[in-house]
Amino acid sequence: MVEKWKGLVIRVTDVGDYDRMLTILVWEIGKIPVYCRGVKRYTSNNMSATELFCYSEFVLFRSKNNSYTLRECTPIETFFSLRNDLERLSLATYLVDIANEICLEGNNEQAMLQLTLNALWCLEKNKKPPMLIKGAYEMRAAAIAGFLPRLDACGVCGKTEGADAVYLDVMDGCLLCRECCEKKKAQPPEEGVAQLYLLLSPDVLAALHYVLCADAKRQFSFSLEPSALVAFAHVCESYLLNHIGHGFYSLSFYKSLLSM
Repeated sequence: MVEKWKGLVIRVTDVGDYDRMLTILVWEIGKIPVYCRGVKRYTSNNMSATELFCYSEFVLFRSKNNSYTLRECTPIETFFSLRNDLERLSLATYLVDIANEICLEGNNEQAMLQLTLNALWCLEKNKKPPMLIKGAYEMRAAAIAGFLPRLDACGVCGKTEGADAVYLDVMDGCLLCRECCEKKKAQPPEEGVAQLYLLLSPDVLAALHYVLCADAKRQFSFSLEPSALVAFAHVCESYLLNHIGHGFYSLSFYKSLLSM
């Protein structure tokens, strides 16, 4: 059966001298593996549309066992200029690695696809600081994956947001007032469960609210002072990685570039 889908290439694995295996993120059916024969040949018309980060229209053959093979493809948006800046390229790689980790096969992934395309566009156009794009993407991705934090009140005593509700309990995904945070810190941790409580300034808390509630098209349309941006980025990265349960090589490589 021949099918036509628009999708974003979020992983590329070279197979032999001329073939590739792609992972494509499709709005309607989630991520799908696609085998691409001969696309690395210079004579192939499909080479550019099968590069990492390319958003393309794919004509695919689906076999009886539901495996996909590429027939042809046409690039819609390549985000090609990301390849001219190693830091932005490495950050973009980390973002699509998150998408690959979170998204499922056979699932509607509209939210994650929109988020990823918007992030790549902002990175390419240099519209916002990479640290802001990274943090906002991480927190929104965590929410899409089912780890939406509760930021309206203390998760223990119910005290509404205010001067005392200034900590994020990363593992429980809720705010804590100062008193409840101190009580939880004094308790022995559950076996195998890490404790992580992050102090939130009013600016960082407001940014988290914005990221989790903003329309998809305005996901990155906010700003923070440098010190607040650093804190915001730390909170978002810590939250996502602790809920996913592991790090990413692409993130380590990106951080190594920043430390040079």
